[in-house]
This record gives sequence, structure tokens and C-alpha cells, in this order.
Amino acid sequence: MLRRLYSMMHKELRQVFRNKLTLRMVIFMPIIQLILFGYVAILDVDNIPTAVIDYSKSPQSRRLLGDFENSGYFRLTHYIDSKREIDGLLDCGEVDLAIVIPEDFAVRVANGEPTEVLGVIDGSDSNTAITVGNYFVGIATRFAINVAARAVADSIEGITVPLEERTRVFFNPTMESIYYLVPGIIAVLLIMLLILLSAISIVREREQGTLEQLMVTPIRITEMVMGKTIPFMLIGYVIVCLITVVGTLWFGVPIRGNLGVLMALSGLYMLSALGLGMLVSSLAHTQQQAMMLAMFFIIPQILLSGFIFPIESMPEVLQWLTLVIPARYFLIIIRGVFLKGVGFAELIPETLGLAVLAAAIFGLAIFRFSRRLEL
Repeated sequence: MLRRLYSMMHKELRQVFRNKLTLRMVIFMPIIQLILFGYVAILDVDNIPTAVIDYSKSPQSRRLLGDFENSGYFRLTHYIDSKREIDGLLDCGEVDLAIVIPEDFAVRVANGEPTEVLGVIDGSDSNTAITVGNYFVGIATRFAINVAARAVADSIEGITVPLEERTRVFFNPTMESIYYLVPGIIAVLLIMLLILLSAISIVREREQGTLEQLMVTPIRITEMVMGKTIPFMLIGYVIVCLITVVGTLWFGVPIRGNLGVLMALSGLYMLSALGLGMLVSSLAHTQQQAMMLAMFFIIPQILLSGFIFPIESMPEVLQWLTLVIPARYFLIIIRGVFLKGVGFAELIPETLGLAVLAAAIFGLAIFRFSRRLEL
């Protein structure tokens, strides 16, 4: 059995490494996509180009504008004199926000009277608009609180503000989105490449007639399946190592957990990915069909895993659907290992969920694969 299994694995690896396109895809594609994701898919919003209309032109208004500029989120690029100019700047995309400070701003602030500062936001990109709006409200609110605290302190001699606001962020103190993205990219690229590679490999053999030739040899179905999945699992581990090295050395993403935990649980995830690839191969007749069907399985892994959109914000029906998405569990696992430094004990629910899915998907794939061979 071991000799037949070894021969099958050796044949599969030779086919992979003999094909230069596949070899480049395995080695260079994960690195290139990681770098592209790392620089393009950044979720942080900063240096927002901002226009200003300061009708007050007072120390108070300048202090408020200083708070906006010193926050690092806003870049005051245009100082204009009329509200009519705002439309042109927003239409041309030169600014994402316009701040309008009224003429009586300083007087009202000095007298402790209610006043308002208008923020005109470009809402064509809703996600950016929400972030810009939150930043705007947060800075304006903090300015108002500071003004009120100074007024109270000035009116009552010796009084101190009873509340001091402090925050402490665990696991990602600088709140770098790249720390959150890199582990997710590993999960997405892993399942995408393994589904494609395994599905195309099996369908190609069927097209060339070599799969039928294997059936007349003494090799068994289980040995054939193992001989085709183990090499791709080894390739999967190469992908994990490549992205981990590039992510930590190039982007500085920390690894606080045990790499042994990561590698062990990656194996379960790769089994589910290879099972999906075998399911695709059992449904497709040509390599083109296999690629199209593979995308049908890959896209839900990206959209419903929590990689891009939080699961909690999805409709309840889709939240239940995410329970059968292997990438959902692996994302929690890999981010926990990378950022939180957790071990098996903290990841038991996700490990069990991933193990059940891997067993179910791989079992169904073997059943479909053996039925297809019998036809």
C-alpha cells in the first residue's frame, strides 16, 4: 500500500512541478496577491482631503480646525469663502469633506451657548462616508467636551474634571488594518488555490484518459484519493509558510501564537478545501467547466467568511448559512493565533466546527468521486 501511495504522490508532484505555469501560480501568485491586498485593500481611512469655510476666523475656530488637522485623519487642502464652491469640489472629487464654521461660533462658544459646525460629506462611497462622519462627530464632540470642562473649571476655582477618558486596545494597539488582513488573506488564498489546483488536476487526467488507466492498476480508491490530496496539502503548507514569512517580514504582522497550532488546524482547513475541489471535479467534464464551478464554491468562502464583511451585520438567514463555510472557522483560528496568541483550548468550538465540515465535505467528495469513476 505504501509503495502504491508513494508512486501516486510522486506522479502527482511531478505533474505539478513539470507544469511551469502551475509552479509559478503556487509560488508567486500568493506573494503577489498578498502584496496587492496589503497595499490596496487597506481599511484605514486617513489624510482625508477637506475644504474649510471659516466665517468666524477666531482663535476658537482655529483651535477646532487644528484638532481636525492634528488628528491625522483630515488634511485641510482648500480654504474657501462660499458654500457654492463646495458643490464643485465634491463633484470633482477634490475633497471628501467640507467643514463650515458659522460667523457667531466664537461668541457662542465663549458664552456657553449651543452652536453648530456643519460637515458636508461626499456620500458616493458609503463606507468611506460613514467613517468620515464618525471621525467628524468624534473630533467635534471632544472639542465641545473640552470647552465645557474648561468653562466649569474657570467658574469654580480649584475644580477638576471628574472623568478622564482613556482607552486601551488589546491585540492590535495601533489598530493597523494590515494586521487584520494578512491572516485573512492566507485563508482566502489557501482555499482558492487548493480548490482550483485539485479540481483542474483531476479533470485534466480524465480528459487525457490517464484516470481510467489508473483504474485498471491494483491501486484502490482510497489510495488514489490520498495520493492526490497529500501532495496538494504539502503545497498548501508551502503557501501558508510563504505568506506568513512575507506578512511578518514585509508588513511586520506579529505572530503571537504557536505555529504548531496554526499548522495543525490548517490541515483540517485544507482537507475541506481539497474536498470542495474533488466535488467540483466530479461535476465538471472539462477544465473550463472546473474553473467556472470552482468560482461558485470560492466566492461564498470570501463573502460569507467574515473576511470582508462582519458576519454580525449580515441578515440572519446568511448568518446561519455561514455555519457551513469552512473559511469562517479558519479565519477565527488564524487571527486568534496571529494576533491574540491563543491555543487549542480557546479554539475548541472553531476546531470542532472545522473538523465536522472537513469530514462531511471530504466524505461526500470521496463518495461522488468513486461514483463518477464507476460510470
